[in-house]
Amino acid sequence: MNKSQAVRDYLKANPGVGNTEVAASLTKSGITVSPNYVATIKSKIKDRRLAKKSASAKAVTPTSPAAAAHEKPKVNKTRAIKDYLKAHPGVGNIEVAESLTKSGIKVTANYVAGIKGKMKTRRGK
Repeated sequence: MNKSQAVRDYLKANPGVGNTEVAASLTKSGITVSPNYVATIKSKIKDRRLAKKSASAKAVTPTSPAAAAHEKPKVNKTRAIKDYLKAHPGVGNIEVAESLTKSGIKVTANYVAGIKGKMKTRRGK
């Protein structure tokens, strides 16, 4: 049996023990490991669990319309700003930001200014 497997087996049999306690217990049984080594093994075990958990969460898709209704709809902020500016030419950045924020799309006046600036440079080319 290698050291890593010995640490994993000990942790499986004794969940919640500290790194120093694992190292001391394994040293008594003839397997020399440091508390830092035990911490590394614990970290790898945790990473594997999290990877499995996230993979299973990604695999689950909502099947019912009720589950789909709880999902947040994706909003393209840039498209919303451009549409608003086309419908209301000559409005200020603050007015656009306030109007879109009231309708549920959170944007700042600075973001609106950036979009307006990009629209002007593209028009000129």
